[in-house]
Amino acid sequence: INAEYMGISENIKVHSLTHLDFKLKSTNLNDEGCIAIAQVLRFSKAITNLFLWLCNTAVTDLGISYLASQLPFLNLQNLNLDLGKTQISDQSLILLSESFRKIGQRLSKFWLSLEDTEVTDNGVTAFIKSFIPYPFLVQLCLNLSLCAMISDESAVLIAYYLGISKRLKSVYLDFRESGISRCIVNQMLAIKTRQHSVFEILYN
Repeated sequence: INAEYMGISENIKVHSLTHLDFKLKSTNLNDEGCIAIAQVLRFSKAITNLFLWLCNTAVTDLGISYLASQLPFLNLQNLNLDLGKTQISDQSLILLSESFRKIGQRLSKFWLSLEDTEVTDNGVTAFIKSFIPYPFLVQLCLNLSLCAMISDESAVLIAYYLGISKRLKSVYLDFRESGISRCIVNQMLAIKTRQHSVFEILYN
């Protein structure tokens, strides 16, 4: 990766051939930088653990398109995507959903933050539908806080996934200051069983 060109070389951590960590939160990362990240992913097909911390950057749907194009070629088991406070829209989630259909059966841990973005139910429901056929996750973390355009339409699908996922051990959902109702949150809390070691929903 041309990290010097990106100006973020100190934030890229290659822990091993299987663990890649891009700590780029609040940096000058933009869509052009995502091209460089995608190039790294193109030559890192053995990666099983990928962490992309892109929160509070200038990344848009274009940048996500570069990243999403490479995800299906990775042997991912653990994926963390922090897209909070970026300039993405529903288009990014649709692109990611297409990738997820190809990697969903391999993932066991998934973390996604869309905090304070302009995504709507259209994008979130499209994404959730992409991994409903793969109820194999052991850990699910989803942050929709400050997403005012997210409503119960998305939450109903999330609840459905929680109900059919028999391997889930850890669930963390952040719905603070979103458009999701208390009624749906209570329905999700009722799904908790002995199989869940962690089951937390933040809501106000």
